[in-house]
Amino acid sequence: MVLSLLKWLQASGHHVSPLLFSLSFRMLLTALLSFTVTVLCGKMLIRKLYELKVGHTIRVKDCAVLMASYTKSTDTPSMGGILFLSSMLIAGLVFLDLQHLFSWVYLLTLVFMAMIGGYDDYRKMKKGDGRGFSGRKKLFLEVMLGCVMCGMCFSAPVEEGACRFFHLKGGRYKQYDHNEKKMAPVSLNAAFLTLYIPFCKKAVHLKPAGFPILFFLAVFVFAGSANGVNLTDGLDGLAIGCTLFVAIVFAILAFVSNHIELSSYLGTMYVEGASEIGVFLAGLIGASLGFLWFNSFPAQVFMGDIGSLTIGALLGLSAALLRREILLSLVGGIFVIETLSVIVQVASFRLRKKRVFQCAPLHHHFECKGWHEVKVVMRFWMIGLLLALLGLISIKV
Repeated sequence: MVLSLLKWLQASGHHVSPLLFSLSFRMLLTALLSFTVTVLCGKMLIRKLYELKVGHTIRVKDCAVLMASYTKSTDTPSMGGILFLSSMLIAGLVFLDLQHLFSWVYLLTLVFMAMIGGYDDYRKMKKGDGRGFSGRKKLFLEVMLGCVMCGMCFSAPVEEGACRFFHLKGGRYKQYDHNEKKMAPVSLNAAFLTLYIPFCKKAVHLKPAGFPILFFLAVFVFAGSANGVNLTDGLDGLAIGCTLFVAIVFAILAFVSNHIELSSYLGTMYVEGASEIGVFLAGLIGASLGFLWFNSFPAQVFMGDIGSLTIGALLGLSAALLRREILLSLVGGIFVIETLSVIVQVASFRLRKKRVFQCAPLHHHFECKGWHEVKVVMRFWMIGLLLALLGLISIKV
């Protein structure tokens, strides 16, 4: 919105400072706005959630050992994701380039994933047993949304930067040509047949027959990331803190991918629409910091599925658009480990009638072993920070 206004003023003959158009300035303002809105509106929303009795249900039979430490948290309201998602939506509408396809893909993903997560939270609240609608139905909706959003981005742009959807601007991709020693345009098919692997200097280029594989990978990361963050959201500040590290890494990568010289130096792909990815992730960073203000121990509010599923999907979408799906599995290693712990626990119990962990996801296992909640969160944050730094190092090897 602001960008369109600035362009109109410039076209009308008014002097507009180039600083206002710079990506770094837009990212900073987006982060500040989303943080400010989250902090200022937080108390009011939390009070309203208390009045509506949007509680957090503990499933005792799944992990009875933790009941004693979780008795007090049953009164803490859930669905706090409404707070930071609204802040992100406001900041996005203000500072995103609404003439670009990527902006609308992010905004639509936020809205539809919030609807899925919000309905799941509503079902849990109505039933009172901590169970929403079935995991299969939820996964089906996530996969379908991932197919639509990734499909729009993978098929919409052409090399001239035009887009076949609603006359929006699409993303052009360029890659460093080692023979010509310069950035050279690549076709849309070539761009989405490219896969970057951490610590590998050269990207992997698949043949056209490999497009379904990479499309499946993008959708898998979209849905997998959503559920990974959802499973990690079990302790005060754990999921939102780990989200911060991942979002910062991909915001930096988006900034680099929007700059021809930087992307050439680091050997990564130039993405014309990466500026909007960076701006949106900056909004996520600011909103996450604001939410952590209320979600840190002892939490005044929980994000609920409406928050965790949505931010996970947005991180997965960012990885797909920047062609860094595998990097997400490294930087978001905490989410991967938490998900694997649940898969291993369920598989072991069904096949062997034995549990590998005292309780799953993994953070509850350490609680059962006597670790305090704050200690678990701090140590997981440390690991998340180290993985984020490792991910940044892997970009330039």
